[in-house]
Amino acid sequence: MKKIIILYVLIIPTVLYGQKDTTQLFEPSLIKADIDTLISKMKDFHPTFLSYYQEYSIQSKIDSIKKTIIYPMSSLDLFRIMQPIVTIDGNTSLTYTGEVYPKMDNPFFPFKVIIYNNFLYVKENLSDNRTISKGSIIETINGISAKTVIKILTRYLPGEKEYYKIKSLENDFHIYYRL
Repeated sequence: MKKIIILYVLIIPTVLYGQKDTTQLFEPSLIKADIDTLISKMKDFHPTFLSYYQEYSIQSKIDSIKKTIIYPMSSLDLFRIMQPIVTIDGNTSLTYTGEVYPKMDNPFFPFKVIIYNNFLYVKENLSDNRTISKGSIIETINGISAKTVIKILTRYLPGEKEYYKIKSLENDFHIYYRL
């Protein structure tokens, strides 16, 4: 009996510690219910969402999204799906409160940037590579053109005017790129 208790004392902390870094996944039915609740509350409380919802056929987009949810997903995945639908003006946005960065030494995009005419310029180099100077153009990131990256990321930013989205993206580029 003593051996079994000692074994439990040794195994249980290991199991608990091993589960600490596991991303929590939510069942598809719960995710779909959360989407329905979000849309319902937006219709009820947001002053312009209902007209936006009708004008841009949001229900068909929601139905399409829900059909793709067949496996458990994380809250970050849900944020990625719903943020572009929620960002209809400069006042409406979801906030992701979970961990954005994996545990690694250099999790950030290593530059502060300026975006001008869909070009990405280095404002400040935070990397160890000193050959990249201020004002350098970033043409691609991991094989994807900077223009495409900018277009994709601005979908996650609230604002009616593209200029405001771009300025917001400049300030938090590393965060939105990681998301």
